[in-house]
Amino acid sequence: MKDCFYGFPRPDGSYGIRNHVLILPASRNCNYMAHRINSVVDGTKAVITLGEYGRTTSDRQRLFRFLTGLGCNPNVGAVLVLGDAHDDGHAEFDAGFMAQKIQNETQKPVVHLYVDDAGGLECSIGKGIGHARTLVQQVSRIFRENAPLGKLQVGVKCGASDYTSGIAGNKLIGYIFDRIVNAGGKAVFSETVEVIGAEHILAKRAVSRNVAEKLLEYVRKTESEIQRTGEDVRRINPIPENITGGITTLEEKSLGAIVKSGTAPLSGVLDYCERPHSPGLYFMHGWMHSYSLMPSLAAAGCQIVFYQLGVQEGRCKDPVNHTVDPALISPMLYTTANPLTADNMQFNLDFDASALLSGKLTLEDIGEKLLTKTISVASGELSAGETLNYNDPLDVFFDGPFL
Repeated sequence: MKDCFYGFPRPDGSYGIRNHVLILPASRNCNYMAHRINSVVDGTKAVITLGEYGRTTSDRQRLFRFLTGLGCNPNVGAVLVLGDAHDDGHAEFDAGFMAQKIQNETQKPVVHLYVDDAGGLECSIGKGIGHARTLVQQVSRIFRENAPLGKLQVGVKCGASDYTSGIAGNKLIGYIFDRIVNAGGKAVFSETVEVIGAEHILAKRAVSRNVAEKLLEYVRKTESEIQRTGEDVRRINPIPENITGGITTLEEKSLGAIVKSGTAPLSGVLDYCERPHSPGLYFMHGWMHSYSLMPSLAAAGCQIVFYQLGVQEGRCKDPVNHTVDPALISPMLYTTANPLTADNMQFNLDFDASALLSGKLTLEDIGEKLLTKTISVASGELSAGETLNYNDPLDVFFDGPFL
C-alpha cells in the first residue's frame, strides 16, 4: 500500500525501520569497551560519547537526553548500557539509571553492565560480548510488519544551501513533511541560527501563543549568545559555501530554510534532543553542525533523516561527502535539487530532485517519488551512507562552559 511501510513492531506501539542493538557507554571511560564489543558482534551500533562530567546541570541533562534518546529510538531493538562503577559521579550517568530510563520509556530489552561487578576491563568486555550476542539473537526474532505512514517520525537538515534550496530542494522536503504530518506522523526541523530573520513567519504558524513565544525565546537567546563572542551572526552567516551558491544575507537563507518545514501548523518547540509525544510538526532548538544535529534528530525519535544539499563542495565528480551518516541508528537520505550537485554526487546521492528546478515535474509528482523512496528505505532498502562501513564522529550541542 502507498501510505504504509514495513517496520519492526516495538512494545510501546512504535515501529523501527532498522533493528539495531545499541551499545551505550554511560561515560567516556567505557568508550573503549563499547568499541571492542561493537567490533566483534554483528548487528550492533556503538555510541562513542564525550561524556564529560565537568559541565553545568543543564548540559549534563542534555547529554543524558542525547544518550538515552538514542537508546529509546524505535530503530533500536535492544540496548546494552556500560558503566565503569556504581555511584561514581553524577546520577544521570549511572548505567543502571540510564538503563531504567530507556526500559521504562520503551519496554524494550535493556541490559546494563558495571566494570567493577564484572571483574575489570577485559572481563567486562567478554561479558559485554556475551550480552550483546544474546540481545542480537533476541531482536532477530522480530519480523517486519505492515505499519501505517503515521507511525513514521522524520527529521531534516539543509546544508550547503544555495539558490536551489529555498525554491526547490527544501520545498520538496516540506512536501514530505506535510504528507507525514497529514498521515498522523511527526516531523522535526531544527537549526536555530537558520530561522533568524524568518522567526516571525514561523511564529504565526504556532498552534498557541506559548509555542510561538518559546520559538522566539530560543532565537533571542541564540542571537544573544553569539553577540557575547564579539561576532555578529549576520556577518558570519551565510557561510562561504552559501555565498558561492548565490545566497547573500542570513534573512534570505532563513526564508529558504524554513520552507523545509512544509505548511502544517507548528505543534510544538522542543529543546535539543527532546522527543515529541504527539503527532504534528515540531521545531527543535539546535546548532547547524551536522555531527550534533543529525544524532539529535535520532535522539528525538526520528527513524529517518534527510540531508537536503545545495551547492556541492569542490564541484568535482564524486566529491568528499559532508557526512556519511551521523544519525548513527537512523538512515540519512541525501537529496538535492541542484543539477550540478546531482550529477557530481551520483555515487552518494539518494534522491535527485533537479527535475523540479527545471520544471520537468511538478512538486506533487516528484514529492510522491521521494515519498516512495522514503517508504522503501523505511521498509529495508539501504541508504547510500548505510553501504559504507564508517561511523561519523558524534558531537553534542552544549550551552554552558566546562566547570
